[in-house]
Amino acid sequence: MRIADPLRRVYWKVLKPKTYGVKGLIFSPTDSNKIMLIRNSYGDTEKYTLPGGGYKPQSEDPATALRREIKEELGIDLGEVNLLGKLTTTREGKRDNLILLCATSLSMHIRQGNEVKEALWIDRSLKLLHPNKKISIFVEKALRLYDTKK
Repeated sequence: MRIADPLRRVYWKVLKPKTYGVKGLIFSPTDSNKIMLIRNSYGDTEKYTLPGGGYKPQSEDPATALRREIKEELGIDLGEVNLLGKLTTTREGKRDNLILLCATSLSMHIRQGNEVKEALWIDRSLKLLHPNKKISIFVEKALRLYDTKK
């Protein structure tokens, strides 16, 4: 996958395709102050982000896509899935229509898939992460959206 990343970025930069993605603010089933963060095994492998992935709106809705992605990446099932917000980003050279969702995991047990380098439950304050660790802007955006909907 690492070889394909530079080629994919050039493709996105030149053609700017429209893509669809979901990211989930996933809460621990035992502690509502803990959320799931991952580091992907592709792209920026040092950045902590929310789990999720791409989907095709003509074949599945965002909640179904998030459930599928979380099951594939982490081996866990989710309770009720709720919408936090929608945004469009061009951060990776493509027009990505991103849906931010939140849910509670039904299990603490994580079974990492090939796309995940690291997965961890961490306090939502993020204070336990070393100050030098990179965190995706989508983590903070999802937390802000969640706090405004409470």
